[in-house]
Order: sequence, then structure tokens, then C-alpha cells
Amino acid sequence: MLVNVITSNCTSDKKGNVGFAIGYSNILNNKGEELFSRYHFWELNVRCGLAEKCDVGIELAFPLPTTLDIKYQFVGNDSSLIACSVGFGLSIYSIEHIFQSTGILLPLYASFHPAKEFALYISPRLYSFLGEGDHLSYAGITSGMRLGGDFALLLEYSIYTIFGNNEFASQLTGALSYKIP
Repeated sequence: MLVNVITSNCTSDKKGNVGFAIGYSNILNNKGEELFSRYHFWELNVRCGLAEKCDVGIELAFPLPTTLDIKYQFVGNDSSLIACSVGFGLSIYSIEHIFQSTGILLPLYASFHPAKEFALYISPRLYSFLGEGDHLSYAGITSGMRLGGDFALLLEYSIYTIFGNNEFASQLTGALSYKIP
């Protein structure tokens, strides 16, 4: 149910560079109800550098949303110790018989790169799903680490709260990524 951009590392790809990631996610909620009780899905993400500090991505999640997003890096570069980016995304989301909608994603990305092949990152984000059914809004945070260079392992944990009730959902993701320089 929750979109998760699996390449949350906030440094942007250089113009013309392309990166791919494939990941597996699991979502759980605090009440164990059927709507979110346990949901597994695969994610495929492709990112392309539009300019030196700006890239665009598309993420296909099976069976969850398809997301198109853009990210602009306003602090740091590809060799900085710290980097920060801001993004905007649109998701087309549907789960059979439950909810069909378009989602708006507003993330902020911050990452720490103590070594060339190791990064820690955090990404607070807001979601708003509009369309058929109930309007749902979430606030959440994703944290993770990236191990590797052009070929890397990503491990992420996300937690989200649903506005208007006391429910929350958590998401665990593992992914492999490859960047074509």
C-alpha cells in the first residue's frame, strides 16, 4: 500500500547516467487487520540523470503502485560527506476491491557518506492518496544503508502513520542496485 522509492540515496545521478534497482518489501500494521495485515511485493526502479543535480525515476511495484518521481540535490555532490535532496512524485495505486487512487509523494532525502562504498540515509515523506474511496494521508520516514559502489545492496526500514486514526504501518525492504556510469 505504501510507495517506497528504493533508491533513496540522495545523491543524484549525473546527466545521462542510468541506475536500476530490484527489491523486495514487506508491510505490516499495528493491528494485524486484513487491509494491511501483511503485504509482500517486488519493486523495480529505474533512475536517469537529467542534469548534474537532478534525476527522474520510475518505480514499478508488483502488485502495488507505479510511481514517477523527480529529485533535485540542493546540498553536496557525488564526493560529499553529506548530501540533501528534495523530490516530488506521483503514484498510480490500486488494490483490487479495496482502493484505487492517485498518490502524491513529497520526500526530503539526506545522506551521510563516510566511505566511497557506504552510505546511511534518511527520508521523511508525506503521502496523500486521492481518488475513489476514502482520502488517505500518511506521514513517514525511511532510513537505510547502501553497501557498495556501482553494484550495491540497499537495506531500508520505513514507518508511517495514517492521519485521522491511531494506525501505523512499517515496511522492510531489501534491494540490489546497479548504476551504469
